[in-house]
Amino acid sequence: MERTIECSLSDIRFGTSVVLEGRVRPDRYFEALGQLTDRRRAGENLRLESLLESADPTMVLLEDKRASEPAPSPSFARYRNPREIGRGGMGVILRAEDPTLGRDIALKVIGQEAQADGYTARKFLQEARITGSLEHPNIVPVHELGMTGDRRPYFAMKLVKGVSLDQVLAKGTARSRALRDFTKICDAVAFAHSRGVIHRDLKPQNIMVGEFGEVMVMDWGLARVEGETEVPREGSCFDAPGEVSRTTDGTVMGTPAYMPPEQARGEIDRIDRRSDVYSLGAILYEILTGVPPYPGGSPWEVLKSAAAGKPVPPSERATVPRELEAVVLKAMDPNPDVRYSEAHELKADVEAYLDGRILSAARYNFAQRATKWMRRHRTASVSTASVLLVAALLLGALRWDTARKEIRREKELRTEVQVGWQLLHTARNEFAAIESIPLREPNGERRDDRVDHWFSTLEAAVAHYEALVTKVKSLWPRTVAGVPPLKNSTPPGETCAGRPGPALRKPGFLLSRRRGSAGHAPRG
Repeated sequence: MERTIECSLSDIRFGTSVVLEGRVRPDRYFEALGQLTDRRRAGENLRLESLLESADPTMVLLEDKRASEPAPSPSFARYRNPREIGRGGMGVILRAEDPTLGRDIALKVIGQEAQADGYTARKFLQEARITGSLEHPNIVPVHELGMTGDRRPYFAMKLVKGVSLDQVLAKGTARSRALRDFTKICDAVAFAHSRGVIHRDLKPQNIMVGEFGEVMVMDWGLARVEGETEVPREGSCFDAPGEVSRTTDGTVMGTPAYMPPEQARGEIDRIDRRSDVYSLGAILYEILTGVPPYPGGSPWEVLKSAAAGKPVPPSERATVPRELEAVVLKAMDPNPDVRYSEAHELKADVEAYLDGRILSAARYNFAQRATKWMRRHRTASVSTASVLLVAALLLGALRWDTARKEIRREKELRTEVQVGWQLLHTARNEFAAIESIPLREPNGERRDDRVDHWFSTLEAAVAHYEALVTKVKSLWPRTVAGVPPLKNSTPPGETCAGRPGPALRKPGFLLSRRRGSAGHAPRG
């Protein structure tokens, strides 16, 4: 007899996926469909996954309960005293004691409603496995994956004592501190990319900042491993109203206020590492401005703005350094090919800004580059400037001393020239006086005593005169312009025509007279 099977389209899609994944045999699948039809006709409200019992803990729910989330079971193997500290899209976060190691840990337990949804349950397990495989100082470590007493999967992880990044920004933290924390976030994302994992839901709410500087990237529930085929969940991403920062899961996955345009448009195949880079740029945008790139409005309005990929420039919302704005605009460019290709490139530019170095995203003129170099090499710049200043002072002091000595020497030379000039005039007068001395008596007889005295006096005067003439002539070009009495004069001993003047002809004539007077030597 032919049997009629009654099931929904979602049941068929789910069953087909688990058969293709190899987790359920085809005969077991069709048997479960028959059982599902019979029990639904009997009035039971069941789902297909509740009948496909397997080792996968996503298919162990036997009843479809839509009641409010009950308190988690306390039976967590060796963990004691569990207490709720938060809730997420797929489960509850508990704080519990690990008596074996004497420490507190965090437990993430899937909610009963989420477990009833096979897709969400699989995503929960995938989150645990992906997070556990990413061993990095800035990614929360997973210690254990297990099952509660009521057969709900959970995983234990490090308890991060701190607050989320959005709470840190709301309190107002120093920009330099926030930028340092941001570089740690980039480190974690770059490591995940190196392992082929894309986060797809980076936002300040998923970043924990610890009491002692720890920065942890959390919530890898929407993460995808590159190369793995992903079956999108059926349904709209905004079936119910919610905040723009709330993670949505469906054809469009992520948080609209921080997602890249390709993710906002539901282009799953185009989501890659550069999509995470865009979300990192959106986080940096909020660090600099205090608001997300697409704030306010309904989720659909925010999603529409995110799909357009044209946020308001950061400098129009707050006072933002030119270089950091260039970093944000490059990371959040609508064209993935223009963005940083890797998270570590974005981190390198932020670190360059903090260290005072040149950024690849910014443009500089020569003066800006020189200023950057001087600020970065402050000690060398100060030392060089000090050496140059001391050298300039020494050179200035040397030139000043040289100029002072030249001025003093110039004055001395002028004084010497003036004195020599006066002596030359005095010597000329003496020559004229000596020449007027009568050397003969009225009767024509020569007075030898007067001649001897005359020559002995004249010889010294002529020698001094000739020395003065030589000295004054050598100093004349340098000093005549500065000595007013000499400006319109000719050098001593010369006429304007260049012939020997009277002052030189007289002594020469007198000396020749002495040489012509044989037998008359001066008596001294």
